Parts: sequence; C-alpha cells; structure tokens
Amino acid sequence: MNLQTLAPGLFTPRDDAESLLRRLWNWWCGEILYFVPAGIRKAFDHQEQILLVTVHEREMAVELVHGKERQQLDKIRFDSLSAVEAETARSDRPLAYPEADAVVVELSSAQAVHRQVSLPFGTEDRIAEVLGYEMDRLTPFLKDDVYFHYRVTGRDAGRRVINIDLVVALRKTVDDILARLKERRIVPTKVTLRGGAGSSDRTVSPVNLLPPDRRAATASKRTLLPTALTALAALLAAVAIAYPLVHQKIQLISLDDETSKVSQAAIVAEQTRDEIAEAVRQGGFFADKWASMPTKIRLLNELTRIVPDDTWLARVQILGTTVRIHGESEGASSLIGLIEASELLRDVRFSSPVTKNPRTSNDRFVIEAQVETGKGGA
Repeated sequence: MNLQTLAPGLFTPRDDAESLLRRLWNWWCGEILYFVPAGIRKAFDHQEQILLVTVHEREMAVELVHGKERQQLDKIRFDSLSAVEAETARSDRPLAYPEADAVVVELSSAQAVHRQVSLPFGTEDRIAEVLGYEMDRLTPFLKDDVYFHYRVTGRDAGRRVINIDLVVALRKTVDDILARLKERRIVPTKVTLRGGAGSSDRTVSPVNLLPPDRRAATASKRTLLPTALTALAALLAAVAIAYPLVHQKIQLISLDDETSKVSQAAIVAEQTRDEIAEAVRQGGFFADKWASMPTKIRLLNELTRIVPDDTWLARVQILGTTVRIHGESEGASSLIGLIEASELLRDVRFSSPVTKNPRTSNDRFVIEAQVETGKGGA
C-alpha cells in the first residue's frame, strides 16, 4: 500500500504528503478538542475566515465566510479593466480585503470537467503519470492544456481496477481567473469545483487544482489549542515512557545495594563457617585423642596385673598421657622391664633415684611411663 492509497485524491507526490498530513492533523485536532471542556474550548475557539471567490459565467463574487455568516465584499466582472488600467485605478482607490485564513476559488461545472474513470491495478503506483498519458482519451483536452486533480474512491477486485474521481480544468481558464484575482491582490490557496466533487467543507475539500508552487501559504489560528494539547500529550507520553525506565533504574540500583550487602554477609558467613569447621575439626582431633586413650580403670587393672606381690603401690598419678607410680618393692629395678612389657605403657623410667626405707629395707621408687594411645577400651 502506498501514499496514494492512504490519501487518495492527490495532484503530485508532494501534494500527496501535504494533503495526507493536513487531513490527519485536522482529524487529530477534532479528536483532541472533543475532550476539552466547553468553556475552555470556547475561549480558544477560532472559526476560520474564508475569502471565497465564486466563479460564475460573467463575473466572480468575492465573499467573506465566517462560520455560517457570509458577507459579500466585491464582484469582479470578466469584462472589467485590464491589469494596467486596474493598477492605475487602484492608485486612487486601493482595494483592501479582510485578512483570511484561506482563499478558495470555486469553479462552476461549466469551467471544469468532473468524471469517474477506472485504471488497472498495476497503475496504482503511478496514477498521476498514467492520467497524464491518457488525458486526451479520458477528456477532450491534452495533458499540457489542463490542471487536474484525482482521488481514489474504491477498488473492484473482481475487475481488478481502481475507481478514480477525476476533476479537470483548462489552464487558460484557471490562469485567467488567477490573473484577475492578482489584480486585486487576491492569491488563492485552493481552486476547487463547486458541488459534486469531494467534501462540502471548503477548507478540507480534497480537490485542489492549483499546483503546489502556486498556492499561498496560510496559518490557521484554530489549531492553537490542539497544538498546545498535542504538545502536552507528547510530554505526558514521554513522561509515561521514561517513568518506568527511571523507576526500573532506581530499583536496579537498590537491588545492587542489597546484593552487595548480601554478598558481604555471605562472605562473613563463609568465613564463620570455615572457622566453625576448623574448631570442630580441632575439637574432634582432641576428642579422638581423648577417646583413644585407655581408661583409668584399665590402667589400674594393668598395673595390678604386672606388678609382683612383693611390690606395694602407694600412689598412682595419671596426668594426661603420663602415669607416675609411687611405691616400695623388694627389687625396684625389675619393675622397669615388667611395666615396659605392657601394651598400655611405654617409655618407662625412674623419675627420681631409688632409696631405701630404713624400717622395711625395701626400695622406694617413683616410676613414670607414657600411656600408649590407640589402645582405649573399657
């Protein structure tokens, strides 16, 4: 689908875009104004003033149209003064027309040809060019002798043709009218056909026989409020688009802070876990060591078994893995070998010199030995 399909009824490709944008703008302004309170709308409302030139057979009527009000300003006869004579006459009585938002010239059906034509589907991208080639077949005129305007009114899929509304006017007729108006400093913005072609609204009628380079520029004040509302809507749309992004950015920053805090806490927790694991490991080492040592009862039972009957034990001290034995024996020197033979004790030695008890003549001794770990049991 091309621009001509979206906005039918165009004179040139440049005119296509302008016409389409103008229609879209008028539609948007109407939609915006619908939501404006009546009081505000009334304060900003400005109905267009149109300088309307209606072309008849022998004269042109100049009227000022404002809403439903019409004020006749002038009549221009085709047999009036020439351009030079009119300029001389204006030096004594200059013509002045009220300022208007648009200047519209309406031709009669006698000054333009309006007809329906059909073209094949394949010509849709170059309708204006094809109409120019076919002008002498479609109308009594040649392409270079006319101004023309067209709009697509429909498509017939069965016949595979495009239905077109074509309006044609002789260049000589239009140029003569424009020359007469120029004498009175009237420069039209549009030359259209009166009745039967296009919209009844003269300001938005799609028919404009004027080439784009011959149209006077106009600026309507009625779009002041829609323009302001459009700018406000655009601003609100920008805010609506930007707010989620800014909000998301703030959330991401907050999440980054929370993630950093959680990461630091995780590092501390990891260090604490390692410290606990090390403490447990060390505690387990000592617990294993302690569990692997023989019980005191077993040590005492072992000493009772290996000590001979002529030996008396006065005291047995168990200090960690060291056992210290105090006692008297008839032969203390033999005790070292007996105790060394035990599976529970090792490194047996006298921790102090052996002495004699003068009363009993027995040897007093103090023997130390190391407990053999890994030999625990009941």
